[in-house]
Amino acid sequence: MTMLKKNLKKFEHLSEYLPENLPELPQLDFSAERFLEEPDYSEHRSFFVAIDILSPILVEELMSKVNEDSILIFWYLDATSLQLALESIDFAKLENKGAILCGHPSNQKQLEKTEEILNSLAFYMVNVKPILKQSNNVDFIRSCRELIAYLRDWESEFKLIIGNDLDDTLLGVKNNIINFPDLLKSAMLGDFLTEAKQYYQGKPAVIVATGPSLNKNIDLLAEYQDKALILACDASLEPLRKHSIKSDLVGTVERGLKTYQKFYEGKNLENEVFFGPAIVRPELIAEFPERRILCFKENGAYYEMFNKFTDGASEGVYGASVAHILLHLAHKLECDPIILVGQDFAYAKDGTSHAESSEVSEDIDIQDANLFIEGIDGEMLATSPIWKMFLTVSENMIEKYDIDNVIDATEGGAKIKGTEIMTLKEALGDYPKLEKPEMLNLVQTLIRSSEETAKFKEQSLQELQELLMMFSKLNDDIQIALKDNKKATNRVEKGVKTQNQLDKIYDALDYTVDNVVEVIRKSDELLLYYQYFLRLFYMQISQIETAEFSVDTIKQNLEVQKNFLDKLELYNMKMLRLIVEGMDYLIEKFDIQDYDDSEFKKYRHYSNDDDLIIKAV
Repeated sequence: MTMLKKNLKKFEHLSEYLPENLPELPQLDFSAERFLEEPDYSEHRSFFVAIDILSPILVEELMSKVNEDSILIFWYLDATSLQLALESIDFAKLENKGAILCGHPSNQKQLEKTEEILNSLAFYMVNVKPILKQSNNVDFIRSCRELIAYLRDWESEFKLIIGNDLDDTLLGVKNNIINFPDLLKSAMLGDFLTEAKQYYQGKPAVIVATGPSLNKNIDLLAEYQDKALILACDASLEPLRKHSIKSDLVGTVERGLKTYQKFYEGKNLENEVFFGPAIVRPELIAEFPERRILCFKENGAYYEMFNKFTDGASEGVYGASVAHILLHLAHKLECDPIILVGQDFAYAKDGTSHAESSEVSEDIDIQDANLFIEGIDGEMLATSPIWKMFLTVSENMIEKYDIDNVIDATEGGAKIKGTEIMTLKEALGDYPKLEKPEMLNLVQTLIRSSEETAKFKEQSLQELQELLMMFSKLNDDIQIALKDNKKATNRVEKGVKTQNQLDKIYDALDYTVDNVVEVIRKSDELLLYYQYFLRLFYMQISQIETAEFSVDTIKQNLEVQKNFLDKLELYNMKMLRLIVEGMDYLIEKFDIQDYDDSEFKKYRHYSNDDDLIIKAV
């Protein structure tokens, strides 16, 4: 069997990235291949990305250099390089040693598969280190730069997405629980989609954000507002009002108090209908009695659990910003086209951040800008890390959900991959008036009766109790790990005199890894909550990992584990307290009599601990 056939038998999926009829490639000598610059292979928990390495000798050399807790990825830039590699390198053998083979990044499916690999391993990998070979080929150098930029963007986006504020996660869970009784008195997204599609399927929708380019066409939008479903981001509400534009729905995704105070508190909202996930502030939802469509956030904490509260009737929307969830809503309604307005993802040339009359302003001195993205005309525009991440999420959503009818009518700002660029007049000018129902009346007809929602009340308590048991079991293991850590630390400080004493220290270290770290890593529910702490733990451990243990490295490991366990203990108790308080709240709101609370009664004492108060944001 030739090497090519052997590799393709092992990696069948790679055959789709090669030509159907493989060309005969010349037998090339790769013995002259040399590395351009090599990274520090001793760095632990790193992704080492070898780009277009075709020499079997260099491949073997790399395999011998990369430390055992790092991962070596072989990445090939085009179909020819991939075929050459498959013909000369035994990747089946390398995979058994932990290496990963990737096809060329110009293929979208292969890129998605690679991202899945990176995302699945990223929590315990600390760095991304490219490995390049010497070359004078301009196209190769350009492709390498593009790939490295992609890897850097992925790394930055991953770090941004996992965040570092567990209190914010707790606040989202808390709001979902507190708002659940009101969700049952609202139109649920699933019911709304079923009814509203008859009016909006195949009809235009305009999503209005407040980038600085909104100034260019908001007057025209006022003229065209009866031609489309108008979906307003919260910050655009005031500019729309000042131009006498009535939104059909206004959305919010932020859970913090400041969003409510800035855009909703004390405002005249009697003619507005709200759409958003139940993670928002309860005060905000209270502003829209019987004028709201509520759901859960697909990429929010414990979405699967919350969605089970209502047997999926509440549905879900995806996204990191309000513009994202409105895009997903328009897609679920099967609107066509979906038109984006005011979605710059960038500063104006004078440093302006938002449109006139917006209640948000984050203007900068454009000379201080240090992050740039490509604009619709090819010019590089100043942006911020959060806007760049939002742009990436938008592009990924368009790809993920195969939304092929998005028109970017911002008339400025960033180039959004997957969209067609038009002016607002070109996008909407030829459409007739849209015959649409009064949104308020439509929403009110969809609110379910208390009899219809009765079973959802019991289901919510059952799901919360299951979550409670999961965190309870983890709490027990944390307490054992802390106790063992304390004993091991005391023994190290007094001096290790016997092999039995040393074994017990190793047992304490192993217990934390096996029964706490690995349990979190393998649980979607626990990882979602503790992902920042887990990544921080791996980063700190990677700084002290060495081939040999010494008294000093043992002390450092015990200290890192102790700090990790202390944080887990605090936030595990916060979660236990929150779940218990949430269950008590729902039992009272639903007026459930004689509920068996024996399983969670013991956790009520956490509610009296001021150190466990969840801070308001």
